[in-house]
Amino acid sequence: PIRAPFTPTVTVVIPAYDEDRVIRASITAALASEYPELRLIVVDDGSRDQTYRRATDAGWNDPRMTLLHEDNQGKWRALDTAIARIDTDIMVALDADTLLRPDAIARLVRPFADPTVGAVAGKVQIGNQRNLLTRLQALEYTVAQNIDRRAAEVFNGLMVVPGAIGAWRMSAVRKAGLYSGQTLAEDADLTVSILRAGYRVVYEPEAISVTQAPDTLGGFMRQRLRWTLGMMQTGWKHRHAAREGRAVGLISIPDLWLSGVVLALLAPIADLVFLGAVLSVGTALAMGQPVATAAVPVQTIAGYLALPLIDLIAALVAFGFERRAPWLALLVPVQRLVYRPLFYVTVYRATWRAVTGRLAGWGKLARRVTARRP
Repeated sequence: PIRAPFTPTVTVVIPAYDEDRVIRASITAALASEYPELRLIVVDDGSRDQTYRRATDAGWNDPRMTLLHEDNQGKWRALDTAIARIDTDIMVALDADTLLRPDAIARLVRPFADPTVGAVAGKVQIGNQRNLLTRLQALEYTVAQNIDRRAAEVFNGLMVVPGAIGAWRMSAVRKAGLYSGQTLAEDADLTVSILRAGYRVVYEPEAISVTQAPDTLGGFMRQRLRWTLGMMQTGWKHRHAAREGRAVGLISIPDLWLSGVVLALLAPIADLVFLGAVLSVGTALAMGQPVATAAVPVQTIAGYLALPLIDLIAALVAFGFERRAPWLALLVPVQRLVYRPLFYVTVYRATWRAVTGRLAGWGKLARRVTARRP
């Protein structure tokens, strides 16, 4: 006999703060989902613009939608306000600039048929690939989701169910203590809490949303500062997870500190060593001396130049999971020379903010309504 599809009750939650340019499209896309008995809660977190009015216009005649308004208290509080109203099995949390594909929710909830699954991360695509910066972000997303996220899922160490598309088992969320304001990365904080509560967190690559990435350098740097500082706070908050013997504490959090912080802080030193090696070899050649007399061996240069090749291989493997041509992989050299140094600057800024205690808020972007509909 053919088994009926797994369709748990679902509530979509969209927290919003000053999102009047994008909130209507997000609500429209969510309500157009091909999923039975869907409910939607939109929480206006004290917006100063027309967010509440735009949200009202978008769902005024749809009984599935509930619109709430509260004083500005932060994204985590807006999410918890919605959770207090939820009586469904699953919550799908979305950013206000996210456009869901019609089949995204149906695909996102399938892994919950396994009662050990506490949260599911979907795939985020960038819908405004209109300049070099947004295309570099699209390349980064593709590699991170198809390589890093798949690898972390193998040992149940996936640290972030993204705000742009993620589903949560409500019993797991309540057991983990709901969203918290103790970090700037409330989604990562809750993800790790659910892992520590004994659940699995999985990745569903067929559940796709389209989001709007920062298309200016200033907006990008502000976003990444908040993300980096939030992840550092999450790693510090859950620093004792290793004692529990779970992979998130033994592998994921140490990797966060090593790869995401320590190596990023040391990266400029490696760049200086490379430049020194180039100058040393160049000087030897200019003086008619054997390259072997250079102060820094040629192997150092060769090893450094191999890094873009490794990046290219990773990008091609990542695009092997996609259904589109890997033309973005051509940007790998630009990513190595221009994009990655921006992350190093961000880590230095985040470290300074962490030391001085200067945190951040919602980290608003200037919306341009350039993301394409699913």
